[in-house]
Amino acid sequence: MEKKRFTARQSADVLGFVPHTLGFLPAESVVLLSLSGGRLGATLRLDLPRTGNNRQLELFADTAADYLRSDEEADSSLLILYTQHAWRAADRPPHPELVAALGRSLAAAGLPVRGGWAVGTEHWRELYCADASCCPLPGRPVSQIRDSALNAELVYNGSTYAASAAEAAVDPFPAAPRGEHPAAGSALEARGSEAPPGVAAPPASATSSAIQREADQLADGLAGSWTHPVFYYATLRRWEHALTANQSGTITAQAQAFLLASLTDNAVRDAIAIFACNGLEAAFLWAGAAGLLEGPDPGADVDPDVASLPEADDPAAARNLSRILVGDSPGAPDWERVDATAQLLGQLHSVGTGRSRAAAGALHAWIEWARGRGSHAHQRAEGCLREHPGYRLAELVRELADSGMLPLWARRRETAWPGPRHLAA
Repeated sequence: MEKKRFTARQSADVLGFVPHTLGFLPAESVVLLSLSGGRLGATLRLDLPRTGNNRQLELFADTAADYLRSDEEADSSLLILYTQHAWRAADRPPHPELVAALGRSLAAAGLPVRGGWAVGTEHWRELYCADASCCPLPGRPVSQIRDSALNAELVYNGSTYAASAAEAAVDPFPAAPRGEHPAAGSALEARGSEAPPGVAAPPASATSSAIQREADQLADGLAGSWTHPVFYYATLRRWEHALTANQSGTITAQAQAFLLASLTDNAVRDAIAIFACNGLEAAFLWAGAAGLLEGPDPGADVDPDVASLPEADDPAAARNLSRILVGDSPGAPDWERVDATAQLLGQLHSVGTGRSRAAAGALHAWIEWARGRGSHAHQRAEGCLREHPGYRLAELVRELADSGMLPLWARRRETAWPGPRHLAA
């Protein structure tokens, strides 16, 4: 789908654009935007470093510049500080050592800073203006950002964002809007290790309880059989059918119960990440090449349409596909498929309980990390762990998010997630 283009004509427009790309209003953050000519490219958000040590600030700045340099079309950058630290004087911005370090690193990376701003809770100000006569302290009211022409246009076109990263997790699995809808190009987040407030699980409805009861019965009855090759392939086919049914609103309670039951088996659960990125056959080949497909015949008419199975005896294929799980693959995932899988996982998360719900939530957290949204991934992994302490997949996703590492595909404009909405500025 063609991206809808919006024009940023003034500073307040750029500042109004940023939270739409991230999905929330940043706080105590550095946001860098790449520029190609006059066009905005990638948006990178990082937690402000907690130390003033010069060596660590230089390392932080070099890492940020290296991430932004992944936008190969970029020729310059913009820098925004979101902080409650007040200006001490017109020529003394907040975090001056960090600002200087970022300027040096970005210039060395071929991305000189063309402009910047500091944004607080009440005021914002040009970062590089030392003249109090044209940029008086404490700055301009943030209401100018909310009232900017670009922000108004984005809102008119259906784009919204949360007031904070924590609030963005209150409804962690929103349904994907249909049709053309505006928002960002690639938006990346490498985060620190602070833990945001938790998100309480919604109470299960009577229908949800019935679905989970059926899922529990299926899980008990099919325990040990999920990895039978024919049944495993048939299970992935049911996931495939469910992608379409969920998007059209026709997914049945029985289908949801089966999918929830399948998530209790780690071999199925882990394959869903590869299934989301590369399709059904890739997920099956990964499991086969990894030696996971051995189990008793479930003794059921699993899928009469399965005439033959893909060949799955190449260990190298397993290793290559496994790289997807840690983002060590430069190729772009099928983003429309990833988004459809995320929507389906959200539906399963809303009706599941126990391990099934934890699995759906942890997989969605992994998808957020795959999208380059470290804060979202961290929050959703934390939510899983509050409900199901010690759930290993959620712990692993949290570790990935907290490491600040981004998937290889998230570092290049042409392979990065295009955003939940199709927008360029």
